[in-house]
Amino acid sequence: FRLYTTDDTAMGISKQIFSKIWYKLCFIDYLQASPSKCIDCHTEIPSLFQFASVYASYGSNVYQTYESFEMMCWKIISIDRDLEKTSDSTQRPLMKTIDAAKRELEILNEIIKKDMKKKEKSTNSLFEEFILKMLVNSVKWKIEKMYLIYYQTSNSMEMLVYYTKEIIRLLVINVNNERLSFNKFPYILNIISRMIGFLTFHQIFEPRPDIAQLIDDLKELITTLPVMLGNSVNKLGLIITRLESLSVLWDRIQVVESKGAVIHPIFKILQNDILFFSKFTNKIPLLIRGMN
Repeated sequence: FRLYTTDDTAMGISKQIFSKIWYKLCFIDYLQASPSKCIDCHTEIPSLFQFASVYASYGSNVYQTYESFEMMCWKIISIDRDLEKTSDSTQRPLMKTIDAAKRELEILNEIIKKDMKKKEKSTNSLFEEFILKMLVNSVKWKIEKMYLIYYQTSNSMEMLVYYTKEIIRLLVINVNNERLSFNKFPYILNIISRMIGFLTFHQIFEPRPDIAQLIDDLKELITTLPVMLGNSVNKLGLIITRLESLSVLWDRIQVVESKGAVIHPIFKILQNDILFFSKFTNKIPLLIRGMN
């Protein structure tokens, strides 16, 4: 979709439109990615942040131009995608990889801030600003979670709490300003699920009053989500209830150490849950299975 000086007006407009469609399609495709989904068109686009330093060495900046809202969304989500790849590996992701993702995300964030100042405030521009802020904060949240899990950095938990509050604040602003329709965007439920799932799990082993308050805030926000998301919201509610039940089990059952390998019952429950979800997500659709 690169524009050339030799392109006529019709070709230039066509490239811009198809570029927006393609990046939007890849963005949605990535959010729906799973082992049972055989078509992954988002993999056709290489990582942007991995090549940023290469472009810089040639005196070019991969983030130099703000081409469209759709492209900027993809640039942010491509960092999320690369973080997912590193966390899916059997080896611990390198600190320099996480640091690079954080650095490139900050570059994008500065570009977004400058661009938003130039735009007139309209419903469309407010929606775009909200989505871009949500994307940036959610990827920052994921980065801090990786610091916490893999490197136990001193301030990672506090930063995780900070970005959770920022995301909640953005959602509450929409509710207070009667822009509840903004919260319908599918990615919103995606990030809320990630946050409340991780925080509720963390609360089992290291309970904290501030984390408990964040979980309550997220639960309240979930009740404000549109009715059209009802089935997904109900399933999320079941997962939260299950994790909270495991928390009660963790407190009530004390495992006495012995010579044999003894583990707490909740770990066995979690292992069984993981096996169940793995089988479910790796299930091949009937139509495709019949063609093998």
